[in-house]
Amino acid sequence: MKNHYNLPLEVKNSKLTLKAFASLLMFFALMFIDTPASFAQCTNYSQYGSATAPPAGGSVNFSTCIYRSEYSPLYSAVSGQTYQFTVSTTCFVTVRQGSSGGPAVASGMAPLDWTCGSSGTYYIHWNTNSSCGTASGCVTTTVANTTSGGGGPAPGGNACSASYGGTTVSVFPHTTDFESTGNISWWECTSDDFNWTRRSGYTGSGSTGPSSASGGSYYYYIETSYPNYGGKDAIIGQRYDFSGFTSSAVASMTFDYHMHGSSMG
Repeated sequence: MKNHYNLPLEVKNSKLTLKAFASLLMFFALMFIDTPASFAQCTNYSQYGSATAPPAGGSVNFSTCIYRSEYSPLYSAVSGQTYQFTVSTTCFVTVRQGSSGGPAVASGMAPLDWTCGSSGTYYIHWNTNSSCGTASGCVTTTVANTTSGGGGPAPGGNACSASYGGTTVSVFPHTTDFESTGNISWWECTSDDFNWTRRSGYTGSGSTGPSSASGGSYYYYIETSYPNYGGKDAIIGQRYDFSGFTSSAVASMTFDYHMHGSSMG
């Protein structure tokens, strides 16, 4: 004869009923204890620091003073590239896509390795552990591009690397200016957020920028007023081939620059 149980359980056999209840309690306890360790994903609400994804073989700091209760944007991550997040102390890392509260695509204790599935901006959350603990006090957070087979000298470290359409300079010394568009060897990336501008005289913004070129009449500049706020990329590049030199040779680049404005850091 089969016993049928409906909730609430009718106590006909107290030993059997308590055993069944204890089994259910054990099951739920194990389920809830196991869940955070397997699927921990943290969300913080205070932003500090940021980084543009480095090219293969490169690394860059988000900041040397991140609190493990904050998040940092990672701009221009490239699909198929592998990045490693390291922290100067124990830290649990959560990678979210699209926004600071977007879907989590990776999480784990640092150092955390993650392969980007879709190019774009990601948000890196820093916590003390998989329970999303927090702590104040400065720690250094770093992202390195550990993609194998890359790391060439193509500019940009993002989609510009793959689409480089400029020339490769192998004769040195090499000198270029901006006087004639036909003689400019710098290549303008078309996969970034905005472009550099060739100009003579004053820029279009008041109280900032040069009034003339360092030499000749023309210079290149970028407009950093709205809408070109922080985190956007404007990339020009030049690929150089040093294969004809010995390993002890030292390469150097010399250029003139102008930085002026009321909010210039």
